Amino acid sequence: MKLLCVSLAISAVLVVGKPVSAYAQSEFSATLSGANEVPAVNTIGFGAATFDINTSAGVLGINFELTGVNLTDAFMGHIHCGFPGENGPVVVWLAGNPAGPATAGYDLNGSWVRAKVKETSIVPGSACGTTMLDLVTAMINGQTYVNIHTRANAGGEIRGQIKVIAPFTIP
Repeated sequence: MKLLCVSLAISAVLVVGKPVSAYAQSEFSATLSGANEVPAVNTIGFGAATFDINTSAGVLGINFELTGVNLTDAFMGHIHCGFPGENGPVVVWLAGNPAGPATAGYDLNGSWVRAKVKETSIVPGSACGTTMLDLVTAMINGQTYVNIHTRANAGGEIRGQIKVIAPFTIP
């Protein structure tokens, strides 16, 4: 039911196509730890990701903040498509540079990046869809997770499922 209400609300805003004076917002978050990795990773690192879903002037967007603590040589952060307990493909790059040198990395002890995901940020042919509406739907369904990769754990050192933490409403 929650998925249906959110999908209808987002679709209504996108279909109308006229400027919207207020924005619709939904808070999503992920708590990242090594225990959530598949297989689990023994690490003192942890982190968080927050996502604000909004529509403004009929355009859907996602503002996010990615944080890591006690992480050495972090080099990538992504949203992946996958349910708890399974690994999945990258849907959106959140941080890092895939073309960076093998020794590049960031020692994280706080906020790593704050930015906005646009429809062009979604990896073409993604398993969770190719539109912002597809991505938000996958997030609502618990089908996405955030992963921070380090040089010591290139497959991911900390991970957390994205969960809805506040209702989605259109003021």
